[in-house]
Amino acid sequence: MYTELAYVGTLAEKGGPEQVDYPALDAATQNLFELKSRENYSHVDDLIRDAFGTSELDTTIHKLLREKSNQHQRNIDIVDRVCGHKAFDDLENNRWDSYFFSQPVVRSLRNRTGFLKAQLERKSRTTPFEKALAYACGTTPELYAFLRHNPDNLLLIECTERNRNALLRAKNRCSHLSDRLTFSRSHVHRIRSGENYSFIWSTSLFDQGDDLTCSKELKRLINRCSPGGEILISCFAETNPSRAMMSVFGWHAAHRSQDQLLSIAQNAGAERNQISIERDAEDSLYYLHIYR
Repeated sequence: MYTELAYVGTLAEKGGPEQVDYPALDAATQNLFELKSRENYSHVDDLIRDAFGTSELDTTIHKLLREKSNQHQRNIDIVDRVCGHKAFDDLENNRWDSYFFSQPVVRSLRNRTGFLKAQLERKSRTTPFEKALAYACGTTPELYAFLRHNPDNLLLIECTERNRNALLRAKNRCSHLSDRLTFSRSHVHRIRSGENYSFIWSTSLFDQGDDLTCSKELKRLINRCSPGGEILISCFAETNPSRAMMSVFGWHAAHRSQDQLLSIAQNAGAERNQISIERDAEDSLYYLHIYR
């Protein structure tokens, strides 16, 4: 462990890793991740923080990961920067951000925006006057991309998110692009009573919480999905090649297997023939589809 920490400290002293350092840094983060997973090494996070040094990360995206905001807020901020291609500084002069943005999970999250945009375009063609719900929506980069390229779509879209700042960002970003949007905030993601939707999607519902909690939330969504409708949930895959980097740098999110997702969906009331699961090209994300 101390060899890996010393290596990280050496990189921090020279201002971050160069591209030639990436393989060795990947190996070091993998070893530290495995150590963190062991009960006897619960203090590894503090040691990692000390190895980096606070000043070295103050102008990088990793500063967000080390802030004392809640984990949901940090995840929203990171995804917002990733999907907006926003480093803290010019990548040529910011080695830590260059390393971060080279990760497969970053490509996956950017590709997710395009994937979900395409799903919304498909729904707007097949069920143009139906209602859609962005559940635990974050800052909705996919909705912004969809509305920019489809200004005349007729979908009625409701966005719900418990984080006030994220909801405000989503509203400011998207509301001027359509008069068919509504935004609502609730700490428990309450869906308005009596509403049903032909398409429900979420990019963060499974980021936190255990499988039982996710099943309970998903069951509520299934009950609000119209016959013939569809639910689409993305989550981090256990095969994510960037998982060690995320954990070591403080980006904590649940990672699940296909079997776990299948169990979550079936425990929520979905039949096996209603469920499909696909993995993205980078092996970082799963997409859980439930068809009503």
